[in-house]
Amino acid sequence: MAILIPDDEASSDSGSESSVRIRALRAAAELVAEHGHDKLNLRMIAASAQSGLASIYYHFASKEALFLQLALDGFA
Repeated sequence: MAILIPDDEASSDSGSESSVRIRALRAAAELVAEHGHDKLNLRMIAASAQSGLASIYYHFASKEALFLQLALDGFA
């Protein structure tokens, strides 16, 4: 299950806002494939994305908002 994000966008400065967002989306995609949506929380996604929980909340108001973005981005 892959999120269609250009490599040049993902390889930008690892601390940039867009990089945190991309890492969170990728981590969520991987974790949902392993554990399913119901067993995930934003803390798990933040840890997998090597980011702070506050950074995840900066980009996504909730777990549902993050998964909605995955669906809009072509998550399969």
